[in-house]
Amino acid sequence: MRIEIRQRLLAIIAIAIVALLALDRLAFGPLIDGWKNRSAELAKLRKSIEQGSMLIQRESHTRKMWNDIRKSTLPVNASQAEKELLAAFEKWSADSRVSISSIRPQWKRGATDDYSVLECRVDAAGTLPVLAKFLYSI
Repeated sequence: MRIEIRQRLLAIIAIAIVALLALDRLAFGPLIDGWKNRSAELAKLRKSIEQGSMLIQRESHTRKMWNDIRKSTLPVNASQAEKELLAAFEKWSADSRVSISSIRPQWKRGATDDYSVLECRVDAAGTLPVLAKFLYSI
């Protein structure tokens, strides 16, 4: 093979390799990255759809639980709420056989006027299993 033909062949091969490298860096690389990003986004969306479907399936159960929670809140009237709370402490102490020496309720206002918290300090005596049952009842 003559040197000129050989040089031309090597130049063509070198140009082809550089072109393939440039094609890889400029075209294939971004395409592959785009596919990976889209695949990750699709997986995220599928997971979101699955979670939404599960929420829809649990909707009636969640609403029932929420309504039960709303029904078990204390009344708006402060004296009625304290009365109900003291009656509940009486029931819990009787059920668990704990002796309560004092209950000190204290109202705390929330950040807004939409809610208030009734905080109670209770002094109770009993054995550890009895106190555990009392706390579980609360």
